[in-house]
Amino acid sequence: KLGARRIHTVRTRGGNKKYRALRLDQGNFSWGSECCTRKTRIIDVVYNASNNELVRTKTLVKNAIVVIDATPFRQWYESHYALPIGRKKGAKLTEQEEAMLNKKRSKKVERKYKTRQRLG
Repeated sequence: KLGARRIHTVRTRGGNKKYRALRLDQGNFSWGSECCTRKTRIIDVVYNASNNELVRTKTLVKNAIVVIDATPFRQWYESHYALPIGRKKGAKLTEQEEAMLNKKRSKKVERKYKTRQRLG
């Protein structure tokens, strides 16, 4: 289920432990094409191929389609490529964001960011 974290430990064969997640509100998600993995908040369950009841009750199972908070991935993208992402066209950046994207860098670092922007 989606909600405040509730995890029980289960004793398994050989005295080992497994962790059964009864409720979760965050998880480890990967952006496959960018090879970037971050822990982020789960916002909602939007689709499940097996049963609509699982969507209505917000049950988290394998292959459920969920909406997550994209902030960690956006921050990684902006720091890796030195480009703003997810902004409306014509929207002004804040002074802090402007300073982060246009800070003084060495020629080698500038060249590295330019190749990342060109290839990425």
